[in-house]
Amino acid sequence: MAATLNPQGGTPSFGKYEPCNHFFIPLFSNYRFLTSSAGEEREMKRVALMTALALITAAQPAAGKAASPVELTLSGEGRVECRFEDARGNIDNRVFKPVQAKPASYASDRLDHASCEYHASLGQQLTIAIVGEAWKCPLRSTAEAKCEQVVAPSSAGSFRLARLGQH
Repeated sequence: MAATLNPQGGTPSFGKYEPCNHFFIPLFSNYRFLTSSAGEEREMKRVALMTALALITAAQPAAGKAASPVELTLSGEGRVECRFEDARGNIDNRVFKPVQAKPASYASDRLDHASCEYHASLGQQLTIAIVGEAWKCPLRSTAEAKCEQVVAPSSAGSFRLARLGQH
């Protein structure tokens, strides 16, 4: 864009934009923000603070659903298909294929509930373990303190993982 001289003082003009305090400001804009009063400045800071607080509050988990981590661990051999859903309705479908040498796991502190189907391999057992204080144990656990199930070879089943107090 070519600059032209302004007849009122020799200042260069750039079409719709005029130089002003080292900034190019559109002629149709409101120059008020350059000369705000102390009261307006306080109001702008108050609005910015309220906006920041609203964003922080929105990022917190919903009431009654405080973040409580849960971990699903699979060892042995088989296949486990899970559908994980968080409080916002986001869905994550995953397929786990643990083998003897390499267990599979899933951990989250945003999970709301999950439903899983499992199939133990032919001739191999599959062990499913769930760790989480605020979570129901949906497994047929053999130990009272653990939420763990050993699935017999070639067996299949399903379970639903939910927080305590959920149906």
